[in-house]
Amino acid sequence: MVGGFLYRHLYYKRYFIETYNLETRGEMFMEQVETVTAGSKGKWSLREVILMALIGIAFGVIYFIMDPVYTALDAVLVPLGLHQYTIAITIGPWMMAAPLASYLLKRVGAGLIGELLGATGETLLGGYWGVATLISGFIQGIGSELGFTEVCQMVLKDSFYPLEISSCGRSFLLFY
Repeated sequence: MVGGFLYRHLYYKRYFIETYNLETRGEMFMEQVETVTAGSKGKWSLREVILMALIGIAFGVIYFIMDPVYTALDAVLVPLGLHQYTIAITIGPWMMAAPLASYLLKRVGAGLIGELLGATGETLLGGYWGVATLISGFIQGIGSELGFTEVCQMVLKDSFYPLEISSCGRSFLLFY
């Protein structure tokens, strides 16, 4: 392919190669290469494993830092009868690992693994809730995976609705 370059992207869950040939003044030719559904087949690459580990480690530290913030805010708001506001104000950081992992890696199970790695990191650092954090991480990961299912991705395409659906699913599973 003299005078051109390849650009690979995900389009309707299939891989295509777009070839831009500079000699034909930018005409685009699409050639289907393979029809492997993203995330359902194939092994994880080393880059994906390292990115998943980094997400887990980073959010484990964030979760650990949020423990005293939650406790201090709870100590102020509980005497006023506003415990639910403590949860509403501080729940965001605890819910970020799974959607971030799912959104960046686009693999089945990435959200669950990312959330469990974050919960494991918090537990190993000595979080206030101990091993119960792993149960919470598992439930949050499953709830996030609901929003990133294949059916949801095909119907909603490239929007942020899967993130919103996963947030609602996790909140429902965690609190009700």
